[in-house]
Amino acid sequence: MPIQILSRTSASTLLNQVNRIAICVVSLSSILLSAEGLQKPPNIVLILVDDLGWADLGCYGHAYHRTPNIDALARSGLVFTNGYAPAPICSASRASILTGKTPARLNFEFVTKNSVGFQEVDQEVPLQTPRLTLNLPVNEVTIADRLSELGYSTAFFASGM
Repeated sequence: MPIQILSRTSASTLLNQVNRIAICVVSLSSILLSAEGLQKPPNIVLILVDDLGWADLGCYGHAYHRTPNIDALARSGLVFTNGYAPAPICSASRASILTGKTPARLNFEFVTKNSVGFQEVDQEVPLQTPRLTLNLPVNEVTIADRLSELGYSTAFFASGM
């Protein structure tokens, strides 16, 4: 596959997406900082689902799928109606959302792997692919770390990982 250079339009689109992610992170930070002055800080439940379309839940208008528990959470809390995934793959998106950094800054170019190495490319290319990502380094500060500093109890639950 030949190397593609971003056109001004695609570079602008990418920059807009990065800016939107930054705005979301700043907005969430503002919510957390304003919660410091409250008697009781708000509960925060972040549900990240891979391969879920924007209209796949009842709370977003889907008439066929019934999601009563998610709908109840949505009615009693804050619902985001505009958003963009930081990457087209799950592990890079997850790492970006948890840290507030772009996947490239975290070296998440691929889905996480079990061993070190490089992506195999079946043809000669002028550039070397980046190293495969094994995991999010433990020294990365996540949203859970920041919430813990504010007195929150945090947990991470996953299936199929």
